Amino acid sequence: MKNFVKDFFVWHGRSRARGFLKKYDIFHISRGEYLRNCRIFEQNFAGIVLGRCVSGVEAKIIQINGLQNIEEAAPLSLGYFGEIVYKRENIWEATGFCGFIDHCDRAWCCGKIEDSIPHGEEYFYPYCIEPVFEELFFVKHAKLIGDRDGKPSLLITLRIPFKLKFLRKFLEKILFSFANGFEKTKKLSHIGIGH
Repeated sequence: MKNFVKDFFVWHGRSRARGFLKKYDIFHISRGEYLRNCRIFEQNFAGIVLGRCVSGVEAKIIQINGLQNIEEAAPLSLGYFGEIVYKRENIWEATGFCGFIDHCDRAWCCGKIEDSIPHGEEYFYPYCIEPVFEELFFVKHAKLIGDRDGKPSLLITLRIPFKLKFLRKFLEKILFSFANGFEKTKKLSHIGIGH
């Protein structure tokens, strides 16, 4: 029973990956490999692991610009972020998702390209940031957004709604302190708690 509960919560938290995997059916990873090798990287803002290509599918990461022929596009080097594209039955298709391939040939998803937030020379990807905050026991949902100035911000929905303003402000300070503890989230301009 203990392992069932542990596995349920680990896999329940991967709902974004499950949605991608169901829609495209091009990657697979076993629970054992995920728990042994990948979960720690998800908790360190790497994105969400999708796994290796299933039989009959080829995938690659290409530069994001929307102007190139997918078939002729050169794959990016390991660890570089780009668009996830795949070939099945000799037809190349774009997914609209950003990701990278790691040193073990596993694909990682960082979110929809259209949901990425540019900030200076870098991009903030939703699947790299949101799941880490959703691991906190009092956070139900996290959403990466751009504020009025286009800077990356985070909107949090709590598991238990707090109507008292001082408690909400206190939790916002805790969340901001948590964000400042990591290089990838230090540049969030605001963390707000929604209803």
